[in-house]
Amino acid sequence: MIGGAPVVIAIGFLVGLIDAPLDAFASNTQVAGRISPRLIDLLAALATGTVGAFALVRSDTSDTLAGVAIAISLVPLRGRTLAVVGGLVLVVAVPLGYGTLLVGSNEQLAAQATPPADEWASSNRWVVTTLSAADGQVVITALGPPPPNADVTTLRQAFNDNGLADAGLVVRPVLGGTATCPPNGSTCTLSTE
Repeated sequence: MIGGAPVVIAIGFLVGLIDAPLDAFASNTQVAGRISPRLIDLLAALATGTVGAFALVRSDTSDTLAGVAIAISLVPLRGRTLAVVGGLVLVVAVPLGYGTLLVGSNEQLAAQATPPADEWASSNRWVVTTLSAADGQVVITALGPPPPNADVTTLRQAFNDNGLADAGLVVRPVLGGTATCPPNGSTCTLSTE
């Protein structure tokens, strides 16, 4: 099992590099949740292991529950191995704690960036459709009428004025509007409303 885990991780990593760029996974909430675990995930694993251990020592509980079978597969019941598991829990808790702090920091950055981004967008007749923050960078997708008249430097200045000078900024404008082309015609009318 110890040798198999790194092999599975390496194969998954290589297939991920070959199959799709990393940006393709960033928008998938299921994948994002699994690659950035938090302390709550560790607590859930510990609770599941406790239930599995309880089910293992009780003869009146069903052995057919798949969740219990998975949970008890790694739960030791002896003193020395329990100390090893306790040490491993601490080793796992450190990166999970860091991940929790990172997720909290990103959420706080997104919350701070939302008001100036919304104000900038509305002053230019644009709408912020998505705003996300990761690794100290804010990514904004904004929808607006053509031509792209929204000046991004004013948004950068608004970020600087609101204490977000250290945050990176990426703005992805999406041009809106409707083109109407009558049948059998040779011209189209563009509406920006």
